[in-house]
Amino acid sequence: MPVRELTSRIPDSMLRWLANVFVLPLSLYIWASKLLPLPMRQYMRRVLEPLSWRHRSLVIFDKLNPTHADYYTQDEARKLLEDAGFVDVDLY
Repeated sequence: MPVRELTSRIPDSMLRWLANVFVLPLSLYIWASKLLPLPMRQYMRRVLEPLSWRHRSLVIFDKLNPTHADYYTQDEARKLLEDAGFVDVDLY
């Protein structure tokens, strides 16, 4: 069973607690990525390292909470928005 199947069903209060627990190993991984060529090193350093403990916890919560998640490339996201009728779409 994927972890998300379980975590998407538990109460938000318990998931918030769990997300806070996971911040420590994530923070250790971020620190280790400064020294070692670990997977996702650039993402850890550029995206997650600047975040506070609280914001890291919120990122973890968001990843564990949904029952379904789709991830799009920039081109795919632009096409979805334009096909839905949006004009002058700017993506950041």
